[in-house]
Amino acid sequence: MTTTFETFRAYMHTDLGSVPKPVAIKAIIETVREFCRTTEILKVQASNITVLLNTAEFTISFTGDYEPVSIDEQDAYLGDGSDTDSKLTVTSKRQLDQGESNWQVLTTASDITHVFLTQSGKARVYPIVETTLTDYLRLKCSVMPTRSATQMVDDLIYNDYIEVIRDGTIARILDMRNTDWYDPVLSREYRRKFIIGMADARTLDSQGKNNHEMYAKVDLIL
Repeated sequence: MTTTFETFRAYMHTDLGSVPKPVAIKAIIETVREFCRTTEILKVQASNITVLLNTAEFTISFTGDYEPVSIDEQDAYLGDGSDTDSKLTVTSKRQLDQGESNWQVLTTASDITHVFLTQSGKARVYPIVETTLTDYLRLKCSVMPTRSATQMVDDLIYNDYIEVIRDGTIARILDMRNTDWYDPVLSREYRRKFIIGMADARTLDSQGKNNHEMYAKVDLIL
């Protein structure tokens, strides 16, 4: 099931008063992006990636308008989705720089062993293979919606964290200078609640739980 950002806006429309719909939806998207980027709790299986010869970086794509935040250390494999898949080590450029002086150009006639997410959001494999592999690079990633997204394919954020998103959205809107609703003092209070909500979300995720305790709603007319 998908949830549009208009659905997010409709949920909190009484709190947003006269804020125009495009402004509200943009603020919601930016808030959801920050929430997903900070908590890393929305995880999506990427499309299988064909590992081509003499190629170091590969585009990561998803079902849904998402971009990767990080690669799940427990769910990175080379294979076809069977129990014989080889688990890959999720690393970073910094770790490789510290441990292998020539890692950028190192090649192999067999399989890759490591993968990391580049600053541009691509999967960088190590070492580089000298032949096209028959197995796929299979990655699960923490993701956030792109800025051009109109909906979320996964309902987790809306179902479990809409009140946190509401707090963050209100904080963002109240912090817009040169508007009728600009209120930096109240913005900081909602921002504080948003930060606490993100911390709670990360804690619940680390415990394997969902957030079913919604925040008490505070009425606000902008």
